[in-house]
Amino acid sequence: MSLIVERFVEICAEYKDKPAFVFAKKGELVEKSFCELERDVCAAVGYLSDMGVRRGERILTFALPSYELCTFMLASMSLGASLMYVDSWADQKRLRGAFEKYRPECILVSKATAKIRLLLREMHSIKRVLYVDKKINEPTVSI
Repeated sequence: MSLIVERFVEICAEYKDKPAFVFAKKGELVEKSFCELERDVCAAVGYLSDMGVRRGERILTFALPSYELCTFMLASMSLGASLMYVDSWADQKRLRGAFEKYRPECILVSKATAKIRLLLREMHSIKRVLYVDKKINEPTVSI
């Protein structure tokens, strides 16, 4: 387990009910406690595991910055996978460069950014497309 993940677990245990994340959703402020964040990260770990993500794999993401992206970043670290973020406004040259250098096994997108992967022919070969905004139920894996 990475030092970041270890520290995350310690902080969640120490500050369970304290606010960990505040964000706007549909015009309203949403507050997530450390306990809720840890639960959501565990659910994301379960989803990634169910989708076949394993230690050492590379995930390329075009998802917009969000609470969900944050949970998937922590979940990726928990699994020992790496996640490379590419700005969804990047031009084709940057997208192609990131893809060629990083050689991802999976692509992580949101509903809003899913079509970006269609811009590059090389990305069509990536069969595992993961969605950050997929509804995740109870966690299946703990971190």
